[in-house]
Amino acid sequence: MAKPDYHSFGYWPIYCLFIAIVLLLSACASTTGTTKTPEQITIESLGNNTLVYGHIRMLENGEERYRDSRSTYASISPRYLRLEDMEQGALTIEPDGRFFWVLPDGTYMLHQVHWFDNWDGPHRIDPRLAFYVPADINALCIGSLTIDIQGKRDFIGGLWIRGRNIKVEDHCDTLYGENINASLDKNKLLIVHNQGLPARPESLENRDKTIDFIRAIIPGLMTTIY
Repeated sequence: MAKPDYHSFGYWPIYCLFIAIVLLLSACASTTGTTKTPEQITIESLGNNTLVYGHIRMLENGEERYRDSRSTYASISPRYLRLEDMEQGALTIEPDGRFFWVLPDGTYMLHQVHWFDNWDGPHRIDPRLAFYVPADINALCIGSLTIDIQGKRDFIGGLWIRGRNIKVEDHCDTLYGENINASLDKNKLLIVHNQGLPARPESLENRDKTIDFIRAIIPGLMTTIY
């Protein structure tokens, strides 16, 4: 029996296997975002959901992390927990830091933010953030979020995180005017940063108490329909 000529196949078997693995991992990932551009998102396309939008910046010791084309905010992945049904998932960020999430109404915790560092790979922090999506609205701005990582680089570039400072700002007029279809309403209910929030879903021993806590601070948020 003649031996098969593996060279005639080139690298196609390896290439096909690689593509299959990538497609499988992509199918298994639980992410929330939209394939539409913001201008294409309309009342009709949303159905019973709400377009939740805003902007995020990641700093490192007060300096912008993403200053060149090698790194984009698309490597940042906030992880959410919806308290009404305990659904968990990942959210997507645009390369320039904007985000457009199509979500059902409910109370959301952002319990982790994952990102990829060029020098030493994946990192994550617990931002202790929450936001609320009311029913019967079609668009909601939750503001502009700045996360300033406090850390130190070792001699090979590895990042050792020692803390984080988080700031929430409005900027909703600008975010709406530059991104959102004019047929959608202008609503804002800024995201909450509170150290009293649980760090991880596993620590939610009593969901009802956590929901009550978050709802108690919601009346203090900046809420506007304009």
